[in-house]
Amino acid sequence: MKRTFDLILLISTFPFWGGIVLLCYIFNVLFEGFPGFYSSKRYIGHGKSISILKFRVMLKNIDKKLNRSTVAIDNQIFFNLPVDIEIYTSFGLILERFGITELPQFFSVLKGDMSIVGARPLPDNVFSKLNEKFPNLANNRFESKCGLTGLPQMVGRDRLSDEERLFLESSYANWANTKYSFLVDFKILFFTIFIVLGLKKKASINDVLLMLE
Repeated sequence: MKRTFDLILLISTFPFWGGIVLLCYIFNVLFEGFPGFYSSKRYIGHGKSISILKFRVMLKNIDKKLNRSTVAIDNQIFFNLPVDIEIYTSFGLILERFGITELPQFFSVLKGDMSIVGARPLPDNVFSKLNEKFPNLANNRFESKCGLTGLPQMVGRDRLSDEERLFLESSYANWANTKYSFLVDFKILFFTIFIVLGLKKKASINDVLLMLE
């Protein structure tokens, strides 16, 4: 049912999100130059990695200077760069502000490598560190397909500790395998959109867990 929900939603809305991807790619290239996209290898669980596509929102080759291996983050394994440091392009900041950066990954959803809702795919080095510290939670988050958005995005990733984020992702994966409802995925998706647009306040951990009951 989860795969059916993903396909029906994406195919029926393709003219809308496909048009946004095309226009944003064109503007990104016009304003910031090639490449408009960038591809990154990410781990999606069970020994499998895929290349995911995103809009390039940062300065060229900045990932060689700023990444999980070069930036020290105390007591935090998940790697979220703040938007107020000078690494983003001008148009990239607009894409980030409206949550458009991840939209090209809808093609991975259509292909079947990802779902719309689920835990985010991870760089191999981030997963390795999480697996060392939280082996059960780190692996359980992959029991449902990785996605573009999920419970942590509703709460705010920067407001969560590594353990809290893994717990939310593992709770969702368990729910998706036992009592999945497309209505909940629908709510998570649109609540995320409303939060990104500033039309809804971020939820609490308890609020998002109640959605799974």
